Amino acid sequence: MKKIALILVMVFSIGVSFAQIKKYPPKVVIIGIGEKNPTFNEQQYPNLKFYYTPQLVPQNENLSESASATASLLSESVKILYKGEPEFLSNLWNDVINNGFFMLFDNESRCYTLGYDILRQNDDIDNRLCIDKKTLNENVKAVVKKGKVIKQNKKEIIVQEKKFDKTMVGNKLPDFNVVDVDGNTISINSIINNEPTLIVFFNLPKNIDINKAKAEKAATVKSMFSAASGSSISSLFINLESQIFNNNIRNR
Repeated sequence: MKKIALILVMVFSIGVSFAQIKKYPPKVVIIGIGEKNPTFNEQQYPNLKFYYTPQLVPQNENLSESASATASLLSESVKILYKGEPEFLSNLWNDVINNGFFMLFDNESRCYTLGYDILRQNDDIDNRLCIDKKTLNENVKAVVKKGKVIKQNKKEIIVQEKKFDKTMVGNKLPDFNVVDVDGNTISINSIINNEPTLIVFFNLPKNIDINKAKAEKAATVKSMFSAASGSSISSLFINLESQIFNNNIRNR
């Protein structure tokens, strides 16, 4: 009986752990690198707040639709590079991050933790390991439920691979402007606004026709939204909606 009771306690504990993000959801902000894709419908994902950076443009401004689609398919070693403003974000995208990169901010607007490819843990967002070796579930519970804040980092942020992680955590984002889906300009720190906030980054080139991609049967086109891990951008948003906000939606 004791063994059975212990197993039940363990199962119950795991279940509670898995439910924490849904129980204490942070604000979820999606930052698109570059302009908004006119064929992408953000309204399919009502709990996600989308913003874009239209002053960032591909370094090769003559990319064709097929070239953009091909580049977006490839691994993290090949991706569309951007230039323009904000320079911090173009450097971050070009040198450090890919689709699915995430940062969690505490209620003092400082980066509490961060991680790469939020769906890497078999699409289980709760158990995605952050750079502090804790799960995203644990860190969300800490900042949302417990109100924990991270000690201020006195180091200057360095946007370079292997240096960014250590210098970003404990710092606020350098303030820059983004544009919402209605074309309104707002600063990123006004969006975070001292609230527990999960920011996830993605890139969907503006000249990819999503509806056309869905209609075509070629495997490479059907996989157009592939991120470096092989998970799709559409899957990213569906998982964020369902796992954080308990809103189960289908890819439309």
